[in-house]
Amino acid sequence: MTTDVKPTLYLDGTKLLVGGVATEIVNDTNIANWLGSLSPAGATLYDTGWVTSDLTFTMGSADWTLTQYALTRVGRHISGSIRVTYNGATLTPSANGNLGDVTVLTMPTGWQHGSPLPVQATFTNSGVKTAFVRFNSATGICALTHAIPGVTLSAGEAWDIAVDYYI
Repeated sequence: MTTDVKPTLYLDGTKLLVGGVATEIVNDTNIANWLGSLSPAGATLYDTGWVTSDLTFTMGSADWTLTQYALTRVGRHISGSIRVTYNGATLTPSANGNLGDVTVLTMPTGWQHGSPLPVQATFTNSGVKTAFVRFNSATGICALTHAIPGVTLSAGEAWDIAVDYYI
């Protein structure tokens, strides 16, 4: 269910007049303004519901394909999952797990996190393999940074990015 940034709220569907003022409308306005303050600038919805289409992701290279996604934004909190398929040469982490910064994708405008520090997230392959990505706040880039030593990324594998951050 989606919720507007400035919803019209009614208590019991009636208006209570106190001193000629519709009291619940004053309260509704205050609530609506408060909800609006919890949403990012320019947002029209406080709660987007699950979004599974119509977002534009930029893939890091031809090695990555966006398979599907389900994201939701409630206020400034973004959560959900993004599934990508890797089609490049096998990636193998160094002995300490470092993969460098392999750009997987760039998040759509309005869905990029707002912290001045990068946000880490898990990157899993059917729950069997685990690697880690970082969301960069300045660029919106989601980059694969490291994996558990011994984990490789091979062509044709589907990977899920767990998204959970504030914008």
